[in-house]
Amino acid sequence: MIHPFQMPDDDDRAPIIGMTHGRSTSGAFPPTDDGMPIWEGLSRSPSVSFTNAAIRYVREIVRGSSSQGTLAQAILDPFSDPNHRYPAFITFILPKIQEHHRHGGELATVPPDPETCIRLYQEAIGWGPAQLFFDQPRVDEVRIFGQHIIVSESGQYPMCANVTMHNPDDVVIRIMQLADAVRVALNTQTPQATIAIPDSRTRIHATIPPRSDVPMIVFRRGRSSVWTLNDLTYTGMVSDDGRNLLDVLIQMGVSILIAGPTSSGKSTVMAALVNHWALQLYPLVRNAIVIEESREMQFDPRALVLRQLVRPSDLHQVLIETLRQTPDLICPYEVRGSEAAAVLSITQTGHQVMTTIHAGNPTMALRRLALLATQGGYPNYAAAMHDACMGFPIVVVVDRTPTGYRYLRSITAVTGVGTDGDGTPEPILVPLYTAEIADDQSLQTHIMVDPNRPETFPPPLHALRYRLSGHAYVRSAQLASVVVERTLEEVSLLQQTNPVRAFERLQSVWATTRSMQVLPVAGTLFHRIRSMNPHPFPELHQDQATLLEHFRAAWADHRWNDALDCYRRIESSLYGYLMLPHQLPDPRDGRSSVPITEVRQRIEEYARHVHMATLWLADSDRFLNEGAIIRADESIRRIDLRLLPDDLYRQARSMQYRILRAQGLMDAAGILAAELGIAHEVSS
Repeated sequence: MIHPFQMPDDDDRAPIIGMTHGRSTSGAFPPTDDGMPIWEGLSRSPSVSFTNAAIRYVREIVRGSSSQGTLAQAILDPFSDPNHRYPAFITFILPKIQEHHRHGGELATVPPDPETCIRLYQEAIGWGPAQLFFDQPRVDEVRIFGQHIIVSESGQYPMCANVTMHNPDDVVIRIMQLADAVRVALNTQTPQATIAIPDSRTRIHATIPPRSDVPMIVFRRGRSSVWTLNDLTYTGMVSDDGRNLLDVLIQMGVSILIAGPTSSGKSTVMAALVNHWALQLYPLVRNAIVIEESREMQFDPRALVLRQLVRPSDLHQVLIETLRQTPDLICPYEVRGSEAAAVLSITQTGHQVMTTIHAGNPTMALRRLALLATQGGYPNYAAAMHDACMGFPIVVVVDRTPTGYRYLRSITAVTGVGTDGDGTPEPILVPLYTAEIADDQSLQTHIMVDPNRPETFPPPLHALRYRLSGHAYVRSAQLASVVVERTLEEVSLLQQTNPVRAFERLQSVWATTRSMQVLPVAGTLFHRIRSMNPHPFPELHQDQATLLEHFRAAWADHRWNDALDCYRRIESSLYGYLMLPHQLPDPRDGRSSVPITEVRQRIEEYARHVHMATLWLADSDRFLNEGAIIRADESIRRIDLRLLPDDLYRQARSMQYRILRAQGLMDAAGILAAELGIAHEVSS
C-alpha cells in the first residue's frame, strides 16, 4: 500500500537508515560468488589501509582529469550510479596501480584488484561511511553535520544514521577536494559555496569553519524521472480539483510564484508545471527557458525546454539575454537575492514566468520578493510590491508535514495592492484552493472556484479567459492532425489490396477534417475506382455528377448563393471534391481562371458583393429621387457589374441609364438604352 504522500518505490524494502549495508536490484556490476555486486560485499572483506601518499596521489590525478565531463560526473558525483561509478574508477585507476607495481610509485603498496580499488575510491574520493547512503537509489538527500550523517529517503523526514564520519576534519578535506576538482573556491577565505558537478543533477552546498563551528554539507539528488501534474495527483500532493485548477491557470498564461520552506517540493511542483505547460499543445512548438544552478529538474524529451546553467551572480544578465531568444515561458529556478529585480522586470514584458522563493505563505512570498528586488535596484519597496503583485497573479504554496510528506497547501490569486494600517503596501489575496493534513494524515482540500467555469475566478483573471478558447481550438486541430496521420498509415497498407475500403477510410476522415493531406493518396485511388466495372459507388457518382452540373451552371450564371450551396454539398464528399475541375473561368476576366483551391473563397466573396450591390442600388435610387445625382452615381460605381446575375445586372444598367439622363448625357444614355432594348426619348 502506497502512502498517499509517498512516491512508489521499486520494492517494499525497509528503510535503509541503520543498515550496515544495502542491497541493489541492479546486476550491472560484476557480482561476487554469492551473487552480490562487489561494492556491496565490501563490509565483509578484510580491511585495507592506504598510505597518505597514495590517497594524495589519487586525489591529484582525479583533479587533473576532472575536465573530462563524463569521467568527472561518474567519479565525483556521490549520487552517481555505483554500477557505473566503480567500473569507471577501476578502469581509471587500475592501470596506474599496475604501473606503480612495475616501476615504483605512491600506489606500489596497493593490491591491484577490483575490491581494493573500490576501497581506495571510498577513502580517497568518496564519502567513506556515508557512501553507502549515496549509493541507495531511494535516498534523495544526505547531510553531513560535523561527524553525523543525516539521511532523507523517498521524501520522508530526515533521520540520523547509526554510523558517522571519521572526524570533522576529514569531512572538510573531502569537500574541499571535491570543490577543488570542479574548480570551485572553498577554503578559509571562502568558507561557503554551492558546488555543481559537470553533467550532474546533484546539488551540493557546503559550509566549513571558520564560517561555522563544524562542517555542514548538504547533498541533494536531482530527480531522474519526469514529473507532470498527474504525478502530483498520483502521489497525493494535490487533489484532482487542484490539478484541474493548475491546468486552467497554465492555459490562461498567468505567471506563477511557487513558495515554500526548504525541501517542501518547490522544484518538484515547478518541474511538473513546466512539463505540463510544454506538452499541453504538443506538437505545437512552444519554447521554455529554464535557468538553474545545476541540472536538478527533469523535462519530457518532447518538450522544447532550453536549460541554462548559471551562477546566481550572472542571473540578471542572463535574463536580459533570454528575452532575445523569443521564449514563451521563462523559469528562473529560485529567487534568493538581488536577482529578484531582474525577475520582476521580466514579468512586466508580458512573458509568462514561473519561479520559486523560500516563504511560508503568499503574503510573505510577495513581501520577500519585493524586499529582495529593492536590493537589486528597485527605487523603493512600494514600487517593487506593486510589480510583484501585478507580475505574479498566482502564488502556489507547498509545505511539508512533520512526518516529511510534501503537499500543495494553497493556490492564491493576487487581485491587487492595498495597504496595512501603517500605509505599507500589502497584496490583496483571494484563495482559490487550500489543503490541510487531517489527524489520519489524509489530505483535506477545499476549492473556492470551479475550474470548469473560469467565470467563477476573481475578476482580474477574466481578461485572460480568451486564451482558454484558443487552446481548445489548437487542441482540436491537433486531434485532427493525429487522426489524419493514423488514417494515412492505415490506408498505405490497404490501398493495394483493397482500394475501395482505403477510399472509404479517407472519405470518413475527410468528412470531419477537410485535410488536404489526404488528397494525393485519394486522387490515385479515385482514378482506380472510376475505372472499375462495375463502379463501386454508382449512386454516389450519379449524385455528385448532378451536383457538379448544377454548380457549373450556377457559376456561369453568377448565381453565387446557389453555387455556394452546390459547392458545399460537393465538398462534403471526398469523391465529389475530386470530381471538381482543376480550375474555373474567372468572371472578372475571361482570359484567366480561378484555381479550385480558391473557388470557395471566391464564391463567398462574390456572394457578399452581390448582396452589397442590392443595397447600393437601393441607395442610388433613393439619391436619384432626392436629386442627389452625384451621390447616386457614386453608389452605382461601387458595383462590379461583371459579378452580377442577369436580373441584377439589368437593374444596375437601368439605374446607370437613369443617371446618365439626369446628368444630361443623352448620347451615352441612348447607347445604353439600345443595349437594354428600351425606348429612349430625347428631350427637346
